[in-house]
Amino acid sequence: MSTEIFNADNSKRGNTILLDGLFPSITKIYTGKVDYVHPFSKDLKLETGVKTSFVDIDNDVVYKRDTSTGWFFDEERSNHFIYKENVNAAYAILSVNIQKWDLTGGLRMENTNAKGTQVKGDSAFTRNYTSLFPNAAMEYTINDKNQLGLSYSRRIRRPDYNDLNPFVFFLDSLTYGQGNPYLQPQFSNNIELSYTYNRFLTTTINYTQTNDIITEILKQNTDKKTIFQTKENFSKMRQWGLTVTASKQILKWWNMNIYGNLFSNTYKGLYNDGTENFLIQINVTGFMGNMTNSFSFAETWTAELSGWFTNRISEGLLVGGNMGAMNMALAKQILKKNGTIKIGVRDIFRTQNFSGYSRYADVDIDILNDRRKDNRQYVISFTYKFGKNNIAPARRRTGGSADEQSRIRSGE
Repeated sequence: MSTEIFNADNSKRGNTILLDGLFPSITKIYTGKVDYVHPFSKDLKLETGVKTSFVDIDNDVVYKRDTSTGWFFDEERSNHFIYKENVNAAYAILSVNIQKWDLTGGLRMENTNAKGTQVKGDSAFTRNYTSLFPNAAMEYTINDKNQLGLSYSRRIRRPDYNDLNPFVFFLDSLTYGQGNPYLQPQFSNNIELSYTYNRFLTTTINYTQTNDIITEILKQNTDKKTIFQTKENFSKMRQWGLTVTASKQILKWWNMNIYGNLFSNTYKGLYNDGTENFLIQINVTGFMGNMTNSFSFAETWTAELSGWFTNRISEGLLVGGNMGAMNMALAKQILKKNGTIKIGVRDIFRTQNFSGYSRYADVDIDILNDRRKDNRQYVISFTYKFGKNNIAPARRRTGGSADEQSRIRSGE
């Protein structure tokens, strides 16, 4: 990264400052799980399981600076962070069918043990806690064309590993990001009421309340005119939502899937600028939706036309504007239908560009999309099926480390 400072008359002030960072990261994940299903009868079933995971993270960040006098090690910005985490979980789910009723109830228990060490400064933190996550659902079949459903669940979202790392990464000399080793997991309670008509149209009303929500925060030092982004546990978020999904075969050769979600999010909590607390409340009402059309013709040809759109999305205290994309693809089966060639294009009209704003306390930032990124992508693929086609495929199983892998982010 290169930084140059200029006077008001566009004359250069001082030397050019060069900053070079090396961010090696070693992540080791070890998981094991066992699931067991016991059918007492065709209408009564018990599912149980246990899982354990161990995660070791080693981040050694090295910065070097050059102020036109040669490169030297920047001790102030360099850092070494080590994080270890062990999560043990057990669950049980009981499912029963009583005439027109399908009932499910379950409980999951998780025990978490974590330790983070910042080698520079010899500081460390430990966390040990046990949490319970109940869930329950019921579905009532009124008749062949009408079903009602009601469900409740308590969920947890743990911080991404990078978000716990207190190292600093620079976007420019006045803007940087920093992790927060004091981040806690967020807990949410979700209730959903759904109605399905003719097994193709489902309408769902949901309410979610999340406490200690993990939120990206922009903070600024007004005196130094610097901005940095970090993650904090904002107090709470409340969401009301109305979702409609439909899947319909319009014609013999045309299938359509539609999804639409109207939501209202309210964020409420305290924001600290380093010296003072501010009570923040942000209300965002928005819409997101997508549509997929699948076509089949001439026996060996298929095509797909899809698109999505969002309006006033919210990511914590950042409010986004309109954004969307349209995609299309064409495929043909060859080699006695064992092979398939597919070509496609994503974001045809280059409309997948983010814009938004954040306004709270002394933060007033606009993110514009006047410089459109070229998000259009062209895709060509070939697949081939080996073996007999009349053998039923094996049931796809998910690995035990999916949750841990989802908390790894790269490319920052």
